[in-house]
Amino acid sequence: MEAAEKVEAAFKELGFTAESKQVADQIMAYEIAVDPDEDIYLTGMLVTEEEESDFRLLAFVDELDQEKALDQLKAVMGLNGELPAGAYCMDPFEDIIYATVNIRFAEFSAAKLASAVELLLFAQNVYDQEFYPTKEDAKA
Repeated sequence: MEAAEKVEAAFKELGFTAESKQVADQIMAYEIAVDPDEDIYLTGMLVTEEEESDFRLLAFVDELDQEKALDQLKAVMGLNGELPAGAYCMDPFEDIIYATVNIRFAEFSAAKLASAVELLLFAQNVYDQEFYPTKEDAKA
């Protein structure tokens, strides 16, 4: 099975819809609707090479605020030490903070994709609790 077909089959198995776009010779980007009713979308990047392929899943976490960028960087660095595989990254060109998960394509499956989605949604919540604590969080 071709890499793109395997990815699209996993989306279908999980009930996700996705729009794909070739962004470079070896890179296919996917806009993945995880739960459109709740406005939950992720970005997937399939990188195919002759020997192997990899899949990267990204979730928007926050916009980079130039006045609070140092605080955001400290939060991201601290959280990266607590969550697996450095889940957060900053894109200074687009002023966005993402949570990311890489899946080695040799291990790619619908189950791995579902676990990665859960991790990214968890990472979004953890960042929000760390950087935007509510009154309930402060009491805890």
